[in-house]
Amino acid sequence: MGLGVRVSLGAPNKSINMLYKILKSDKRLGIKAGEVYNGVRHSAEKIRLDARVPDGYDPMCAQYMHEVAHRIKDTWMVIENNTYVEQEK
Repeated sequence: MGLGVRVSLGAPNKSINMLYKILKSDKRLGIKAGEVYNGVRHSAEKIRLDARVPDGYDPMCAQYMHEVAHRIKDTWMVIENNTYVEQEK
C-alpha cells in the first residue's frame, strides 16, 4: 500500500466530476464491483453516480465514500481513516 495523503472530508465541491470504481457489488442497485462511473460528491459522505463508463448507464443511486475507489492522477485511491491511500492491486 502506498503512502497516504490526509484529506478533509468536510464540505463537498459539487462541481467536480470524477471517476469512481465500485468496490462491492449491490444487486438491489444494479451495480457491480469493478464498474467505473462518472460521479459527483453530493454530501460529505456520499457520491452520486451519474454515468457508467463507457456506455453511459445511469444507475440513479449514490454510494458512500468508503464503497468506491477514487481516480486521482491515474491512480485508484480509497479512503481509510480520512486519508487517501492507493488501492491494493
